[in-house]
Amino acid sequence: MDIAVLKSKRRYEINKGKKNFEVKRINPSEYIEELYHVMICALESWPEKYRPNIQKNIFEKDIAKWERDIVYGGFNRETNELCGFAYLKEYSRHLDFNVLRVKPEAERNGINAAMVAGILEDNRMKLEKGIYINDGSRSIRHETAFQDYLEKYFGFRKAYCKLHILYRFPLNVMVKILFPFSKK
Repeated sequence: MDIAVLKSKRRYEINKGKKNFEVKRINPSEYIEELYHVMICALESWPEKYRPNIQKNIFEKDIAKWERDIVYGGFNRETNELCGFAYLKEYSRHLDFNVLRVKPEAERNGINAAMVAGILEDNRMKLEKGIYINDGSRSIRHETAFQDYLEKYFGFRKAYCKLHILYRFPLNVMVKILFPFSKK
């Protein structure tokens, strides 16, 4: 990612975020309480229908598994408080952007832009060697703007696939009739 080729508004948001937050790779076991707090704060801003119930003991067990992969923390430069984190699973040919959670009050100071820019900068060598970053899987029914944000601000691209799904009767008849009227 070359920040110089981005539109001035995008460069401004990234630079604002980098001015306010330091993004660095962290050992998640050293930040269990802080990671949990960020997760809870982030989820409180989600619509009720998408908000999972995160139990602290299960979250702590999951953190131990994260040590095998890559975790970044976004720290407020003035207070050194953890305000966001990202969890990426590493594979031989790509990185999966599994989780990005930030405190809602840090969003206006550019933490999302700082986090993504920091991750891209830290993985520049891998990206130059042909490794790519997958911006995460997404449920068809989930309303999210994260993928759109990555496309708009950082030049991520969509990858389309054609699914061949066989439906049982009578659902197959309903799909054939109603599909042409769906939004594309």
